[in-house]
Amino acid sequence: MNSLTDKNMKNCLIITFDYHRENDLPVSFAVANIMAYIQASISNDQQVTKAFSFNMYHPSDLLTSQLDLLLQMYDLTEFHVIAISLYCWCREFVNPLISVVKYINPTALVVLGGYEVNLNDEKMLVSEFPSCDIFIAGHAEASMVSLVKGDQVNHKFMNINFDINNLPNIYESEILRINYSDKLRFESKRGCIFSCTFCAHRDIVNNALIEKEPKVVIKELEYLNSIEFAKLNFVDPTYNTGRTYLKILDAMVKMKFRHKVSFQTRFELIKGEEGYQFLELVQKLNCILEFGLQTINYDESVVINRVNDIDRVVEIIDELNRRSIIYSVSLIYGLPKQTLDSFKASIEFLQKHHCKNIECNPLMLIKGTNLYYEKDLYNLVEEKINGIDYVTSSNSFSREDYNQMQLVAQRYSNACL
Repeated sequence: MNSLTDKNMKNCLIITFDYHRENDLPVSFAVANIMAYIQASISNDQQVTKAFSFNMYHPSDLLTSQLDLLLQMYDLTEFHVIAISLYCWCREFVNPLISVVKYINPTALVVLGGYEVNLNDEKMLVSEFPSCDIFIAGHAEASMVSLVKGDQVNHKFMNINFDINNLPNIYESEILRINYSDKLRFESKRGCIFSCTFCAHRDIVNNALIEKEPKVVIKELEYLNSIEFAKLNFVDPTYNTGRTYLKILDAMVKMKFRHKVSFQTRFELIKGEEGYQFLELVQKLNCILEFGLQTINYDESVVINRVNDIDRVVEIIDELNRRSIIYSVSLIYGLPKQTLDSFKASIEFLQKHHCKNIECNPLMLIKGTNLYYEKDLYNLVEEKINGIDYVTSSNSFSREDYNQMQLVAQRYSNACL
């Protein structure tokens, strides 16, 4: 990585909109990675990047007391670059925030990045956010370094690739302060090999699965094994994919990784000799497996390109129960072609097979995903609930049906691991 000189450095503020759960770190995992990567790219010890997070659990005071707190903490005129996250849950707040930024600091370079910055939607994004100077698509680390360096930017949209193995260990940096009760996030790969139509985890810019080298991951895990915290959540969209996941698990077993750890996994991938090894290794860790089943209904699964092999699902659930491996299974309500009865059938299926931890999530449409562009085909109607646009009716279920699905979800959703 090229080093920055003092002459070229630009001060940067990253502003995000996050749902802060109890024992979550104040700086998000994604932002900490960006900040650490920038810091590792400059030539002195000065921290040129700062961060502020709005708490989306309190949207009513977001542009009042929370904005006041931002302005008390930071003088916006001191920043050359102000980067703002763009996600479906905060879209309505972005333009008002940009207006405040531009009023206080007209010369600031305003940057938007996040899942909803898609190179396929350039015209729409420019039209919706006319005061934004730069949009970052894909992974933001290298693009943010370029902006902090003061490089000449000739396009309104940036997408600079980088080597994920060059990311510093954020937990060894001074960016984060770890407490024994904290729940930490971790990654061994980015992107997903699947293409579920509702999901933005797939790298929709580069369309690739990027894996860290095992030696890099293992070194970071060895450090984490030496410090105190409550739980480690792997944020890999599907952990049991790629070339490295078994090697990493084997290393965790050999180092006697002592913390509780969770992996997002897929039932159908647990098969053959690799599947047997996966379960054997998981069984030796203090581990929770999280499965995204979404639905057992075939017609619904076809629409979202998430067809499940139900026989395999039953076989793996039985094996998990036999081995006493802790796991949870998530479902989605509000899907195209779904009905109240079909949603109940998915829950009843899991209960029948003795799944103790069921998590039910409402469908949200993320711009840039295939399902977002197909919403008119199924008459998917969105409604803002607690600051987020959820699908609350369609050709196959009414608003009243949605209310009932919501009640059912609250009754049976108990994945609090």
